[in-house]
Amino acid sequence: MDNLSYAKGEGGIIVLNLQETGKNIKEIREVKGLSQEKAAEKANISRNRWQEIEYGRENMTVDTLRRIAAGTR
Repeated sequence: MDNLSYAKGEGGIIVLNLQETGKNIKEIREVKGLSQEKAAEKANISRNRWQEIEYGRENMTVDTLRRIAAGTR
């Protein structure tokens, strides 16, 4: 597995390295002082899915990325 995720967005195709993206999401969440549970609740996704995304084991759509951005505000 190449650990890349491909998502079609408004501006074209977005390619993400899942491990690096997950690491960045975790860092942002921690800086904001949020638990996985609270961030997932704000993003309207399950805590288990949030955890899998942080570990780089879950593919994401552009919609999911937007939800994650909302969850870390």
